[in-house]
Amino acid sequence: MKRGIDVSQWQGTIDWQQVRPHVDFVFLKATEGTGFVDPSFQRNRAECNRLGIPWGPYHFAQIGSDPSSQAAHLWRTAGASPLPPVLDLEPTSVPSRDACADWALTFQSTLERACGRIPMLYTGAYVAFTRRPAFTRYPLWLAAYTPQPIDCPPWPTWSVWQWGSTGRIPGISGNVDMNQGKDDWLAAALGGSASTSSIPQPPEEDIMATRAELQQDLQAQADRIIAAVNAAKAPPTDDGLWMGTFQAEGKVYIVVNGVRYHVPGGATEGETNQRLELLQRQGFDNRGVQDAALSALPEAPFALTAA
Repeated sequence: MKRGIDVSQWQGTIDWQQVRPHVDFVFLKATEGTGFVDPSFQRNRAECNRLGIPWGPYHFAQIGSDPSSQAAHLWRTAGASPLPPVLDLEPTSVPSRDACADWALTFQSTLERACGRIPMLYTGAYVAFTRRPAFTRYPLWLAAYTPQPIDCPPWPTWSVWQWGSTGRIPGISGNVDMNQGKDDWLAAALGGSASTSSIPQPPEEDIMATRAELQQDLQAQADRIIAAVNAAKAPPTDDGLWMGTFQAEGKVYIVVNGVRYHVPGGATEGETNQRLELLQRQGFDNRGVQDAALSALPEAPFALTAA
């Protein structure tokens, strides 16, 4: 297995010289929507090129605007890269699963035509609409903060696994998302050679111990959140807005009986997605919840302890 990280402006100014001995590949946030460019992208790309770190750009999807325009924005900004470009697909409330799947496939086909290679798709098992077989054309970057990778149909396997968001790497101040990449994926992505460095790998028992500690921490967070939500639950309202989760402006919310509660935490994209996945694995999905309705709901404080 190869070691990788993914970074954005939230990691601040990175000392890539210090990072280099600890990674085999990197994904860099490049774009979002039709006009946003991550402020750190140009510098991060230049430093990775200078130091010979294989990198690929990723685009954070905004489902509400044209997918072809967003794909073109990524290609214009990032251009050619050692690793394939990635669509970061993390919708939590969309018009329909079919509409979201159509959007993603249009983005990927547009990007593939532009760059001349098959892009990747970053998503979690909670994104159920990706069960369409057509998605298997695009190698899977799986987000799953679990002790072991989980199945994510229709893909027979994953290529890259994002297993945590609280990693620490010399040269980066604060937490960073941690990934493992399969040797054959990296070899194919780089055109036949996966030997990007002679970096010694840490003992497998150290990796597993880190994952075990992470899982315990995530489970403790999940238990507190679930207890608080269950304590607040009441019969459904007439319009069906009784419970659900959604993400807005980098924050995670739970809706209970027409009131939205902000779930604390989530300073990075990975940590925000972690909270969403914890809730959605417990069945707190978007049943009956629509974006337009959610944005108009009153907001109330959220206590991370049961009443």
